[in-house]
Amino acid sequence: MVSQVNIALVSVAVLLTSGVEVRAGVISYVSDTRRIVAYAFVTDGSQEDEERVTDFPSAPFAPFDSSVNASASLSGVTLEASASQSSEFLPLAVIASGTSHIGWPGSENHHQGTYAYNNLTVGFELDEATPFQFSAEVSVTEAGVLEFAFVWVTLSGPGGEIFGIFGAGPSSESLDETGVLPPGYYGLDAGADLQNGPCLAPYTFDGNASYSFEFRIPEPASMALLLLGCPVVLRHRRR
Repeated sequence: MVSQVNIALVSVAVLLTSGVEVRAGVISYVSDTRRIVAYAFVTDGSQEDEERVTDFPSAPFAPFDSSVNASASLSGVTLEASASQSSEFLPLAVIASGTSHIGWPGSENHHQGTYAYNNLTVGFELDEATPFQFSAEVSVTEAGVLEFAFVWVTLSGPGGEIFGIFGAGPSSESLDETGVLPPGYYGLDAGADLQNGPCLAPYTFDGNASYSFEFRIPEPASMALLLLGCPVVLRHRRR
């Protein structure tokens, strides 16, 4: 599912026709929240096994490339959860990808609970009207029964959500946008979350969720081509 807020696209068209100077500025980062978590728990009523692993960047805005794995086993039955994220905040780009996985072979004698969370939220400011290129993909695959499976990438601005892409249950979506953003505060938010239980789980399940995106301010050499194309694209989308 792809959502867009037309009012944000109208403001882009106004910038292009009002004589406001449009330049390739630099992203000024303000806030950073990133984490990956994997959790697995199994019990047969008399014994239990549990593991929770989490990771996050060593410092705000630092490059992050990590994966975590958790497992819980009883009587030869193993519950698995994992999450991974690669993200980088550059002067002219935000680039990130992430995956989450949970899996269980099924058992009539065990209760289980598991989740894999993969989250990224970054806030930044643009001091002047700035052209941008944005592409994103999300995907969810699942076999068996999952309690919760959701993946998303959104860009929000001074007026709220500008556009977003979402997946819930088996799905695959992609998004490509270009335009000009007016000065202000913006937020990029992405995540891939899976959860099941705690419950008796005689059935098997296997779930995977992933996202990837690039938000980029084009180099000066390509900015003119982008600006020439923006009005045509925006007129088409408003029909």
